[in-house]
Amino acid sequence: TDFDDCWRWINDPNVREWLASFLPITEREEEQFFARERQDDFTLAIVTRGEQAEHIGNIGVHRIHRADRTAEIGILIGKSAEWGKRYGTDAVMTLCRYLFDDLWLRKLIWYALVPNERSIRLAKRCGFTEEAVLVAEKRRHGTFVDMIRLVLFQPQFDATWAHHRAGTGH
Repeated sequence: TDFDDCWRWINDPNVREWLASFLPITEREEEQFFARERQDDFTLAIVTRGEQAEHIGNIGVHRIHRADRTAEIGILIGKSAEWGKRYGTDAVMTLCRYLFDDLWLRKLIWYALVPNERSIRLAKRCGFTEEAVLVAEKRRHGTFVDMIRLVLFQPQFDATWAHHRAGTGH
């Protein structure tokens, strides 16, 4: 099931390595995460296209602040065989289009641990730019690592969207 996939991915050390909360979680904790009704965030499944559509990850919007018109986004492609196939790019671009056009947000925020080059490349490919570095923010493998905060405003996104739709990348 999709839930079983999510629970397996969140506990896969290769995936969990880059998440803000990197400790394994129980099946019950994962159930509680998805069961919680939240006013300020939501999670969507990322599904491949084609004859054999398959759930390969999730993308989420967190801490939607309607007065400031901001939100944080995060993505997890749990099925490692699908890494590098641009599903993440398509999911992020589609979600950003929705957040800017339909929710009228003005600024999106993306956090990534500095060693997570894949996440940083994805954010930049989608038009995000570095705003700040949170020094020694998270502990990984006995040492503290920096976290980068990237942001995207609608004008920058609109330019990136045009390249994305044209298939020319960014």
